[in-house]
Amino acid sequence: MLTILELTDSLTKLEEKLNISDLRDQVSRLKSQTMEAGFWDQKNSNQIAKQLGDLENQLQEFEAFQSKIKEYNQFCELITDYADTPDGQNDYQTLIQMHDKLILASTLSGPFDKSSAIISIHSGAGGDDAQDFSNMLAQMYRSYCENHSWNIQILDSDYSTAGLKHLTMQAEGLFAYGNLKAEHGVHRLVRLSPFNSGNTRETSFARVDVIPLLPASQELNLNTEDLKFDTYKSSGPGGQSVNTTDSAVRVTHLPTGIQAACQNHRSQHQNKAAAIQILNSKLLHIQAEQQAETIEKIRGGKDTAAFGSQIRSYTLHPYKLVKDHRSKYESKNPDQVFAGDIQAFIDEFLLQ
Repeated sequence: MLTILELTDSLTKLEEKLNISDLRDQVSRLKSQTMEAGFWDQKNSNQIAKQLGDLENQLQEFEAFQSKIKEYNQFCELITDYADTPDGQNDYQTLIQMHDKLILASTLSGPFDKSSAIISIHSGAGGDDAQDFSNMLAQMYRSYCENHSWNIQILDSDYSTAGLKHLTMQAEGLFAYGNLKAEHGVHRLVRLSPFNSGNTRETSFARVDVIPLLPASQELNLNTEDLKFDTYKSSGPGGQSVNTTDSAVRVTHLPTGIQAACQNHRSQHQNKAAAIQILNSKLLHIQAEQQAETIEKIRGGKDTAAFGSQIRSYTLHPYKLVKDHRSKYESKNPDQVFAGDIQAFIDEFLLQ
């Protein structure tokens, strides 16, 4: 356990890592914005108000910890053996809990962590089981995002009769990327298959890619000659066409082969603009990975959605267990996990 001196030292480090000075400036700016005439008539007013509330909560948690340490030290100066009294011990445990919560918050201090997220799910080895598993993961992330009151948009999807081949969704909200980046990787499902007559035990895989959605102000100056656009009809669950025109757009960055697609809007123009924004986010995110020498090296490092590369396993038979292979965190309640209760998995990964 940390001593009170170590907690006090940690306070200074947390103030720097959480960038409290910048946080106060953001809260002040957003407060002023909400008090402007006509603010609540704006389309994104609720989103800005929620962002302000989230930032205020984070600031209040730090200031409460700061105040509690000051109060504890003052009591220790007034009462020689205060640390050994029941009240002193209770205050100390409260300080530890507040400190641990702030340490977790400090893991979300990366350059993109406050951004919204783009989540792509691709079925891997396992045929119909893999496509059904991909659909289960999509529902899991939708529920998780809804629990955080993040706005969800399905940008692109390709369904089959069994489930989905791939799906891309946008989770719009503060710290969406910071949390969901923990889900990036290959996921494995082990269960009795509902897709064969023998109901045998089968293993299937899905790959989850997560990138931050970066603002238009950070867009790259892409050469139009480097972009290839394809249009196609939007489709829904079960392969049903939901649009009779070729409004869906896929854009390919020819130098890297990286693609982005959108079919969320009825207008081809809107889908094109959204696809370009996603492509920009992908390229900027890759560009920020300075440890990789080339884009091809980054793309080549992507794990294959097959045995041996999984970050997490969901076992439904012969026993029930969800295990993260990075943090070793486990849950014996897969139903609860598939219902979107994955924050503990995310927190354990971030704390590493």
